[in-house]
Amino acid sequence: MFLPVITGLNPRLGSNQGGTIVTIFGSNLTGVTNVHFGINKSVFTIDSNQKITTVSPLGQNTVYVTVTNSEGTNSSTLSNQYTYIEKPILTMIDPMVGSINGGTVVTISGSN
Repeated sequence: MFLPVITGLNPRLGSNQGGTIVTIFGSNLTGVTNVHFGINKSVFTIDSNQKITTVSPLGQNTVYVTVTNSEGTNSSTLSNQYTYIEKPILTMIDPMVGSINGGTVVTISGSN
């Protein structure tokens, strides 16, 4: 067995509330026993030696996604960075109605 390697994540960002389905791409993934987003453990399914499907846990900021097998844990690189974002908060839509033919300019206000 060899040390696991992560070559990419899809998507690379998701809600700070967790629950985003993330695909991890890499090599030597068959024997993975743990997946973490920063310090937070994640549930996962090993799809193949090159692919794991996982669900992001709660989190904040940008963290490294790590996978561990009996040989150790992957290195932290740009390929395994994941960024948590806050959910958008909608505070206003103006106007509230528009033409059924489309073409109405709508302003959406809020945060995040």
